[in-house]
Parts: sequence; structure tokens; C-alpha cells
Amino acid sequence: MKNYAHSLIIGNKPHGIGRILAKESKLIGLYDDAGNFDIIWYGDDWGTQSDLFLPPDVWRKIIKPHTKRIYDCMKERNIIINQHSCGKIEKVVGDIVEIGVNVWNPCQPCNDLKKSKQEYGDKLTFEGDIDSQFALAKPGVTEEEACAEVRKRIDDLAEGGGYIASPSHSVPYEKNILDAMVDEITVYGSKKS
Repeated sequence: MKNYAHSLIIGNKPHGIGRILAKESKLIGLYDDAGNFDIIWYGDDWGTQSDLFLPPDVWRKIIKPHTKRIYDCMKERNIIINQHSCGKIEKVVGDIVEIGVNVWNPCQPCNDLKKSKQEYGDKLTFEGDIDSQFALAKPGVTEEEACAEVRKRIDDLAEGGGYIASPSHSVPYEKNILDAMVDEITVYGSKKS
């Protein structure tokens, strides 16, 4: 793995990714032929809480072309592309919009989501952003704090549509916090739509 990562950074052409993603494209076709999908949740984590795993130029050289092949396969079949990537990936959001993503999940609050919404909100649906780490799963969080977090995120992303309010990550929440979040999404969200 160390040698492979090194080859990405110094520019040696990696050979395995293309073969793997060619098989993924073939599988997408086979599964869609069998099930006629409307949407595919495509997962490929690209970031940490502070930045991309790879420098943006390396991501664009290595990851983007192959991801575009996967997206093209889905677009040819009129499948909605729901791209999962954890972490701070705002440096490549424009790239995934350019190659055809429809939904980004779980857009985490470590990204400047208001800016991304302003730049790409007419082309991209944002899913997530209700802070799991520092709000919903915070020890001792109150229902009112959870509701305030929901309102903040709806205020940031819901205008003009294209926002699916949900937690920024799946963790086991206290039932009362989960219920408060769902109720606030339903009530406050309906006022904003």
C-alpha cells in the first residue's frame, strides 16, 4: 500500500484502479438490468475532518477520471448518482459536479457548505450536515440543542431546494434526541420549503 500511495504522489501510473472500476461499471450494468435502479449510493471516502486524503491535483489525476467512468455508466442508464464521501472534500466538489453527481452525502459541517450551496446549489443536492459529532452525539446534548442544530442547517442549505436534512453521520443517538431531530426537520423544514 505504501508503494502504491507513493506512486500516486510521484506520478507513476497506477494500473489497478482502472481494472477495478471497469468491473464496477460492469456490475452496475448487470445489477441495473436485473433491478432497474432509480438511484445508486456510490461510496468512496476521499477526506478526513481536515482535508482530502490526497492533494487535489493528485485526486484529479487519479480518482476523478475513474469516478467519471462510473458516473457515465450510471448517467447512460438514467440512474441518479448519490455520492458518499466523508470528510472535508470541498476542494473537489466542483469536480464531482462537473462529472455529473446528483447528490452529495453526508455533506459534513467541516466543509464550507454555505459556500458550496451558493456555488453548486442549482446542480447538486446536499444530504446531511446536521452535526453528528459536536451536536447530536455530544454527551449531555439536550433536545433543544438538537433542534437548534437542525434549524441552523436548514437555514444554511434549504433555500431554493436541494437539501435532504439528515445527520452528518450514522451513530447511535439517544431516542429522545433522534425524535426531537425528526420532529424539528418535519415542522421547521416544512416552514422553509
